[in-house]
Amino acid sequence: MKCGSLKKKIGNNICFNPDEELILSGDMSEDDRYSAIIDHYKRQKSRESNLLNEVSTLEDAIKVATAQGSEKKKHSHQYLIPQQCLEEFCEILLARKDLMMSVKRFNDLYAIVKEASIKGIGELCIYDTTERIGTFLGVLPDEVYLHRGTRVGAVRLLGKVKKNRLVKTDFPFPFQRDDLSCAEIEDILCIYKDKF
Repeated sequence: MKCGSLKKKIGNNICFNPDEELILSGDMSEDDRYSAIIDHYKRQKSRESNLLNEVSTLEDAIKVATAQGSEKKKHSHQYLIPQQCLEEFCEILLARKDLMMSVKRFNDLYAIVKEASIKGIGELCIYDTTERIGTFLGVLPDEVYLHRGTRVGAVRLLGKVKKNRLVKTDFPFPFQRDDLSCAEIEDILCIYKDKF
């Protein structure tokens, strides 16, 4: 299901339309094209609401990350995951919250979340959950993680990709700007995969 139709179906404001206000022309250089996509993403992203702004404890962050918070809002990527599956995943993660508190690197947090995954929780949910919890903890990705849509975007942008994680210098120059995080590059690869 496309993000736009999902937005209409569940009234979710987490996704945005990659075509809205994005102007790309055939006479643009690759760098100009990539810069236009990045600038568009930054404008659209600034309009999103972030449920993590409303939490004050790691326990609450884990619940929001797994759609178990007070509003039980599912991120669009979690829409097809059964609620029972997310509840069980949440309980396992809550049991590991002390371990999460001690991590200093995103990859270590990712390993904890991945180890907690159960049947029905795929690599995209593992990454998204890790990123949300990491955002709360201030432990952000220092590499671009590839999974599902991001892998497609990376292949379209870079050609054949053999690794599951890339560094910023693996990407064309416009992606190496200081105000663009690895998590944002991951997001761009997924959202704009059809634009590369």
